Amino acid sequence: MPGKELAQAGNCDAKPQPLAPGLVPDTASQKAAKEAHDLAFASAFKAAINRYCTD
Repeated sequence: MPGKELAQAGNCDAKPQPLAPGLVPDTASQKAAKEAHDLAFASAFKAAINRYCTD
């Protein structure tokens, strides 16, 4: 997981980068799926940073 790797490397100010930055939704369902993916990825990334960068 990128958040864990960055946190363990001491980069506690890292920001999440979605895994599929080139995905361009063209329907409502694709847009909803991308938003859900981005939210889940950002939440997991933040959890990893908090776990490995907090005493």
